[in-house]
Amino acid sequence: MRFGIYLSRSDIRGMCLFAILLLLATALVFFYARRMPDNTETAETDAPLKESRHFFDSTAAYTPVKAAGSRPSLFPFDPNTADSATFACLGIPPSIARRIVRYRSKGGRFRKPSDLRKIYGFPEACYRQLSPYIRITVSQGSGTRQIAVSRRKVEKTPVPTFAANTVEKFDRLVVFNANDIDSLTLIRIPGIGPYYAHRFLDYRKRLGGYADVRQLAEIHGFPKDCIEWFRTDGQAVRININHAPFKQLLAHPYLNYGQVKAIFGYRRKFGRIDHLQQLANSEAFTPDDFERLRAYISFQ
Repeated sequence: MRFGIYLSRSDIRGMCLFAILLLLATALVFFYARRMPDNTETAETDAPLKESRHFFDSTAAYTPVKAAGSRPSLFPFDPNTADSATFACLGIPPSIARRIVRYRSKGGRFRKPSDLRKIYGFPEACYRQLSPYIRITVSQGSGTRQIAVSRRKVEKTPVPTFAANTVEKFDRLVVFNANDIDSLTLIRIPGIGPYYAHRFLDYRKRLGGYADVRQLAEIHGFPKDCIEWFRTDGQAVRININHAPFKQLLAHPYLNYGQVKAIFGYRRKFGRIDHLQQLANSEAFTPDDFERLRAYISFQ
């Protein structure tokens, strides 16, 4: 006996329709499951957004760095030459000041006041406060000119002393190596502000280091009562008098054009110089000159 299942056309159409509906339902479930948010993925995606929001919130909520009860001092400055001490006195956050110095060390230069905004994280409120005081000096032929945000005259404010600044002064005498101290430590010494800190560091660089603390008296106007805060290790950069080029010798504060010319004249005529007394017959030098140069000249 044979058994069979016989379906009418209407039954077959019904089964096909059911299969199609089942496939559509499965597809819809799969589709909506794919669109459901995944918590882990969302967290990872939102991380950069949260970071950027934190950055802009932090810059919008900028408050100048200052000591309790003090206000940042505002005075004209050039961002191409100002040091960390000056930035600190102006109320610029230390992290931003380091970025500015690092930017300049890599060859960066501010050509107009608004270029400060290019420094990552520079607070807009800080820029608005400082913009009237920004003075950028640019060379123009044989002279120089200054670029400022506004042509209106800004009242000259003397470079502040420590009492009015944003850095806490030392309350007792501390002796520092004059060849190692940095600008932020310098301005913590009573009597030394950004101006003298800059002069101190600039003269040290030009000399090649301080050989004697008495050399600090050669900085015009440097407070004499501050000299006791320093010592030297006597280690200064020496220039080889027999091989140094003309410009290198001329750049040293203890040598003038006539003296460098005399050195090169002696080298051309007699050759090697083994001690400074060989130049004693030159009218360009005095015994005091030899004494000052002794710590900065080598003959090897």
